[in-house]
Amino acid sequence: MPDISKKLRIQLYDKDFNQISDRLVEQDIEFAKGPKSSHNGPLRLDACLYTQEDTNLYIAYLNRLTGLLPLETTKPKKLKALNSEEDTEGFREDIVKQLQVVKTQEEAIKLLRSLNFVFMTYEELQDREYEGKTLDASGYGYMIRMVKESKNPLTHKYDPILKVAFNLGKAKEDKFDIWLFDTLTKVKVPWKDEERMTFKKTEMSKFPPFMILEEREKFRTELYLLRKDEEREPSKFFLRWMREVTFKEQKAWLEKFNKSK
Repeated sequence: MPDISKKLRIQLYDKDFNQISDRLVEQDIEFAKGPKSSHNGPLRLDACLYTQEDTNLYIAYLNRLTGLLPLETTKPKKLKALNSEEDTEGFREDIVKQLQVVKTQEEAIKLLRSLNFVFMTYEELQDREYEGKTLDASGYGYMIRMVKESKNPLTHKYDPILKVAFNLGKAKEDKFDIWLFDTLTKVKVPWKDEERMTFKKTEMSKFPPFMILEEREKFRTELYLLRKDEEREPSKFFLRWMREVTFKEQKAWLEKFNKSK
């Protein structure tokens, strides 16, 4: 099914049919959260029921709104980071549900980091053949879960099935995108701060277009080792390319290693 924004309009009335509430919300998020309180008067709901799942969620939401079912008072279960390649059943779907109820994009990034997600550029996804179907690559940082960390970063193991894309470029977007397999879910929430997350605030590296794959992989490996060991000395290869590659420590390390010569 093509990506269609589903809206839910909720109009509540008192016993004399005076309107007391009129809300237009994102349907998937509202169904996931459930109503905050029940209503025993007249009401009108305009919903988008495109699939059987939409219909089932609508019925459950309506039953809670009218008091036929109890309101959901329990918090979503706390997800635990996995450090192995074995996924629990429904683990990825649980992450998607949690991401649909965050208040800010910073909150989403914090949640993902707690679950062993790391940032990758679109270029690195391509190098690993993880890109699948994505949006425009320019300006986006993709969070993907590391399931096993190795001594050699080239042999880290990741789960490419679930990717979360944030716009870290100049254009500010009040949304982020979730790719589960090749299904896209858009979550419309703002950045909390004006000085939002950028490429330079993540662990990602942006390479010049003339660097070949072998050079990118060699640079990534040494950058990983230098981050792990502050006493480690960079190689001539790393020093030569350090001015061309954009990464978080670039400015500080240029000063540090130039002074040490």
